[in-house]
Amino acid sequence: MILTSSAAYEAQRRLKWYEQHKVRTTTPSLSESYRKYLEEEGAFASLPKTTTDALLPLYISTLNDLTPITDGAAVFRDHNFASKLLAGLDAAIKADLEPNRIVKIQILALMHLHNDGLAGVDRASSYLSQAICEAWSMCIHLKIPGNPDNDECKYLWWSLRNFDRLGKPIMAAAPFFIDDADIGVERIEPKRDDYRSQIMAVSLALGDLMTTATRAYKAGATTAVDSCWEFPSLSEIAGGSNFDQFHMSHRGKTLPDSTLHST
Repeated sequence: MILTSSAAYEAQRRLKWYEQHKVRTTTPSLSESYRKYLEEEGAFASLPKTTTDALLPLYISTLNDLTPITDGAAVFRDHNFASKLLAGLDAAIKADLEPNRIVKIQILALMHLHNDGLAGVDRASSYLSQAICEAWSMCIHLKIPGNPDNDECKYLWWSLRNFDRLGKPIMAAAPFFIDDADIGVERIEPKRDDYRSQIMAVSLALGDLMTTATRAYKAGATTAVDSCWEFPSLSEIAGGSNFDQFHMSHRGKTLPDSTLHST
């Protein structure tokens, strides 16, 4: 593809901005009392090795492809953000201790997956909102030609979009954070030998379906019918992927045909 001079300038400007702002060059100045508070909250603490040795393989085997927020192999090599407790992570994020803003988005996205306890759902929504706002500020929803982190950022962005769409039933009346019309990065398409892309494509199709299914529940809706008369089949949603060969934990529990006919 040949870029015009103005488009080429914009692409270079965007890449330069991304490289300059991806990692903060200065660390926040912490008072002695604030540092003591962060230490008490666990912002500088790490989980015991026995715990990380048990949790990391579980994350890699089950969640790494299903929610491709980060590179699983890289997590094994350096689990500096993955080894923090939630309370410590929350304190560290609020203190802006993580200099890499892409890593910060990944941390917030992972924190959003924890919604247990009192106000857990609201807290999870807040983390997702922060992750999306940070992603917007880093322009990972737009094309940045020449960006060495393109694949990582693309999967991270579409993971955030999936969380936004598929979390709708949990958040009930909450609106979507992301409008697809604002997305300028290519949608991930299923590739024959790329398992992660196939799972992402199915998740994106489910997100599209969620967008259609919730139209009737919007505040300005004038009808209780969402015009989706024919619910798509599983084969239509999973088209282009080897769904039958997905890991059992990624396919979920399917009912045999006899059960479907009887119900």
